[in-house]
Amino acid sequence: FTHNSGTVLMNSGNTNTTVESGGSSFNNLTFNNASGIWSLGDDATVAGNLTMTAGSLVGSGSCVGVV
Repeated sequence: FTHNSGTVLMNSGNTNTTVESGGSSFNNLTFNNASGIWSLGDDATVAGNLTMTAGSLVGSGSCVGVV
């Protein structure tokens, strides 16, 4: 996965969704579903914007870095 200038949208309504970056950074990352609960499976870097429109991002021992 190599980010360009796009946005990755997480819109799952599941309550146990794991997001893994695979060691690559996201350009823009948006979470948007009031029923969604996401956790990080590894450390993630967001090179642009991190947006939490709706839902929850819970800690799981991983970090999110916004640069």
